[in-house]
Amino acid sequence: MIPPAGTGGSGNPINDITNSTVTVSGITPGDVISDVNVTLTLTHTFDSDLIITLISPTGTRVTLSNRRGSFNDNFTTTVFDDQANQPISGGLAPFTGSFRPDQSLRRLFGQDPNGDWTLEINDVAAIDVGQLVSWSLEIETGTLQTVVSDGNSLDQNHNATPGEAAGATLGDVYAAPAPVNDNGLLAPPFDRTTRPLIIPGPHIVSTQMSDHSVRAGPR
Repeated sequence: MIPPAGTGGSGNPINDITNSTVTVSGITPGDVISDVNVTLTLTHTFDSDLIITLISPTGTRVTLSNRRGSFNDNFTTTVFDDQANQPISGGLAPFTGSFRPDQSLRRLFGQDPNGDWTLEINDVAAIDVGQLVSWSLEIETGTLQTVVSDGNSLDQNHNATPGEAAGATLGDVYAAPAPVNDNGLLAPPFDRTTRPLIIPGPHIVSTQMSDHSVRAGPR
């Protein structure tokens, strides 16, 4: 039932929040989430009483619908999909079709899909009630592959020739500035033959994900 006790809006999570769990298992270790869609059907006589949230096995929360639907009824075969054309905020009950959730499901990308997923339905107002009919997950996974390059050499001495080795001059050596007064403090004035430390980090050129998909329903 929605809510599990009373008619909602009590402020007591035990009475107001309905939880349903889906267990995902068997995904190859190392595969991570690259896409998630949620399909939901429920009845309720005042949709905007409801805050509907998906919780991943790691505890990441994604709000799918935050009090949408005004005084109208039900969510009927509602698909929450980041690639949908219309946001749930712009839809009309019973929200049949695909809608972008109030929070992006992309925050789940890169996580391990295996484990217990929870659909949380919080009935935050009194009088109206309903029932969770069904819900399911569609998860795409893949192995993350990252290509890294060393990036560009820097022209530390500003002579238009990057990456020079030290020789007659300091070249493009990256050395911490040396204080003139050797008192143990990194404080000015500094020796003009030393320069600030500049360390170019690695540059991520591209990432790729090989896709697999899995469907799961509540237990």
